[in-house]
Amino acid sequence: MLTLLAAVEPLRFLADVPREFAAELAEGLPPGVARIIDLDAPEWADPQGLVLQAEALLNPRFGAPELPFTTDPAARHALAEATARRAEDGASSRLTVHLAVWSILMHPQGFDPEDADQLPRDVGEVLDLHTLRGGGLGRRGA
Repeated sequence: MLTLLAAVEPLRFLADVPREFAAELAEGLPPGVARIIDLDAPEWADPQGLVLQAEALLNPRFGAPELPFTTDPAARHALAEATARRAEDGASSRLTVHLAVWSILMHPQGFDPEDADQLPRDVGEVLDLHTLRGGGLGRRGA
């Protein structure tokens, strides 16, 4: 069905499909008709955008609780940069940053913004760290 739609000359559409299916779809079309954009590719990374996202999420003006690392603009920016830098490149890094900040703000007790090991690289580490902060074991403590 997607192959038929993609072959219609004036039609443009966007599909979120697995890489393998995207490649298969593109192979069945005339050259230059399909463009595959893989948001996990480094060329689509937006490190500064991740910093801005984390900084906004940490800002009390936008609903974050008032904590030493959220009320001090320099501390907030440093934590935002560290959170963004620690998140792996790719599309999931936006989710990782969002969930990491959410977890920190839910369990700020004992959180040290200077300790990069308390910041996740991916969504799995977010869940592990969140579980540990909440008193569980997570994969790290197992």
